[in-house]
Amino acid sequence: MHSIYHERLTSKQKRKRWQKIIDEYRESGLSQSHFAKAQGLKPEQLSYYYRQLKDNGLSTTLTTAATFIPIALKDTVPVPVASSFILQINNNLQLTIPNQFDANSLSRLLQVLEGKHVNLTL
Repeated sequence: MHSIYHERLTSKQKRKRWQKIIDEYRESGLSQSHFAKAQGLKPEQLSYYYRQLKDNGLSTTLTTAATFIPIALKDTVPVPVASSFILQINNNLQLTIPNQFDANSLSRLLQVLEGKHVNLTL
């Protein structure tokens, strides 16, 4: 629990103390209100110093947390896509089916090959 109410601090000490509190708040994962209450602080104070430190660029945690690092991408090699696939039915029959096949037509063909009677309407 932080006791900041009864101590006389210089502005530098105060800023350092609040920086530590803000860092602890950010690491806690709690809401500002819950963290403040758990630490015996007023939620308004935590909110005020959070904004002050963030707006004045004094919080190293806040200013470096969203830094992006550029990366260089190497040339990529396209993955070849098969233009067809082979469907092996028993040992006697092999079908080569293009990638752009019609599923309904293939289904009807398989039913015919399995010996089922299919009503084909063209």
